[in-house]
Amino acid sequence: MNPVEIGSGKSFKGLAAYLLHYADRAATAERVDWAESINLNGADPERAWRLMAATAMSADALKAAAGIKKGKKAVNTVFHLALTFNPDDNPSAELQRLAVQGALKAIGLDAYQALAVAHRDTDHAHVHVMVNLIHP
Repeated sequence: MNPVEIGSGKSFKGLAAYLLHYADRAATAERVDWAESINLNGADPERAWRLMAATAMSADALKAAAGIKKGKKAVNTVFHLALTFNPDDNPSAELQRLAVQGALKAIGLDAYQALAVAHRDTDHAHVHVMVNLIHP
């Protein structure tokens, strides 16, 4: 497995559209093998990204409720990570899920809200992970 940090940004909607649909056909999800929300109480993928966006937009209120100073406003609230596998490996969905859990733990984001989406549009298995950098 090869983890690749794709970057961070601020559009949950834009990244979700890329992860859950073909870029040129927003109404289809043919390339999605499986999708799973993480730390979102089993929310379906469409609901998961909306919950993450709502959490990020409510960051100041969440901090105030927790008694934490607002501080500087976060600019990039969305983190995008991809895990790619060798074409010869052909990992099961369960192994891919375990790899996602391990990768998130390794970078200290295992307690954060996330959405993992496996694609089957290339000759190698790969999983994209969208993480909300605002921890509720």
